[in-house]
Amino acid sequence: MELRERQTTESGRAKLRERVSVEHTLAHITQWQGDKARYIGLRKNLFDLRRMAVVHNLHVLARMSETHAGAISHLNTPQSA
Repeated sequence: MELRERQTTESGRAKLRERVSVEHTLAHITQWQGDKARYIGLRKNLFDLRRMAVVHNLHVLARMSETHAGAISHLNTPQSA
């Protein structure tokens, strides 16, 4: 009920929109890493989680650079008049 009430207000929807990007990021990491711990011990699994977070960030940066490069090449093409 509390979440439904939040959806009705503008500030509540804004907060939920912030959570969407975080939830998608965690879902991507879980998809790559799996839902079970790979190693025995907290330290090794924390390292593995951070490693997967770095991989995810590199994927996001690569996607951003492709989009940015496409936008720049579109701007640099001569326009026929």
